[in-house]
Amino acid sequence: MNPPLLALNGIIRRYGAITAVGRINVTVAAGQRLAITGPNGAGKSTLLGLIDGTVTATSGKVIYDGTDITTWPTHRRARAGIARVFQHPQVAARHTVLGNILLGVHRHHRTGTALLPPRRAAARLMREMTLHLADQTGLRTVGTHLAGHLSYGHRRQLDLAMALAANPGCCCSTNPPLACQTTKPSASPGCCRPCPTP
Repeated sequence: MNPPLLALNGIIRRYGAITAVGRINVTVAAGQRLAITGPNGAGKSTLLGLIDGTVTATSGKVIYDGTDITTWPTHRRARAGIARVFQHPQVAARHTVLGNILLGVHRHHRTGTALLPPRRAAARLMREMTLHLADQTGLRTVGTHLAGHLSYGHRRQLDLAMALAANPGCCCSTNPPLACQTTKPSASPGCCRPCPTP
């Protein structure tokens, strides 16, 4: 049996006398979706922060792809393949939807390395990846719209598309957008899911 992609082993986060996350043990296999439900203040966002590194664990371990990443900073976890979509979308309002996605693709697939083909081929590849992500997140029909004019739901989907541009192994979302939800959207206020390859 393959080891889990993500494992939380006895993870705890305390703020003084208040325990926000109390000794959680969970594993997530590659390709699995996991929803975390609970009322406001139950610790869902804190738990996702423990995974992406925006929150430091009081005790316990976060294991990603077989490596203990408990003490890793957020940027190192992101490079390792953990993406996060926050509750409030982080989009460039004056750019189009496709322009925002292309920014995400470009940030994570820059030219100038031995791994990418020459500039024209790389540019074509980035455009193809951008269109694929727009299709994957249901944004192709609004691709030419300015991000600042989108509905909140579409901006959430755009935020997800930009996170997926990093080709993460695990994508965590607070109040996941429609493209990330299971068949019962109301039952998915928080999720951590391995993302499909763009």
